[in-house]
Amino acid sequence: MNNNIINVAIDGPAGAGKSTVARGAAKQLGYIYVDTGALYRAIGVNALRNGVDTKDKAAQALTVLRSILCLRTASKRSCSTARMFLSR
Repeated sequence: MNNNIINVAIDGPAGAGKSTVARGAAKQLGYIYVDTGALYRAIGVNALRNGVDTKDKAAQALTVLRSILCLRTASKRSCSTARMFLSR
């Protein structure tokens, strides 16, 4: 087990500034900021592109399993941000 991995979650209502605080904290601490909302939106886009029935839970689960997401860190200038890419 790698003890150097740190995950931080910030909870709160929409529009409260969670992402702003998270980006700032990641930058100050030298961590990578991962926008989990982008992850969920990418899966949703993939489901829509593939015509997945929004009421079919099994099809939704398969979409998650079949989706290929890639996180890439931005330039060294802003190393605290990762971008989400959907391959399929």
